[in-house]
Amino acid sequence: MQPAFSGTDTFVSNPNTYVAATYNRMGYAPTGSTTTLTINLHDSTNNNNWTRCLAITPVGTPATEKYGVGTPPCT
Repeated sequence: MQPAFSGTDTFVSNPNTYVAATYNRMGYAPTGSTTTLTINLHDSTNNNNWTRCLAITPVGTPATEKYGVGTPPCT
């Protein structure tokens, strides 16, 4: 069980731009980017053991990753 996010938790996208993914009826979520986008979640303790990332490929395939995993790596 995960407690609710607090005001000190942060989300950061890489590249550091506005990130949006809307899935179409075919199951794709084209991001308009040629590289994988990642959205990093850091909790208030800033402990890397709790860092998680959502990686979205250029065609919109999502994957969750732990700190240090993935291309680009989850940070």
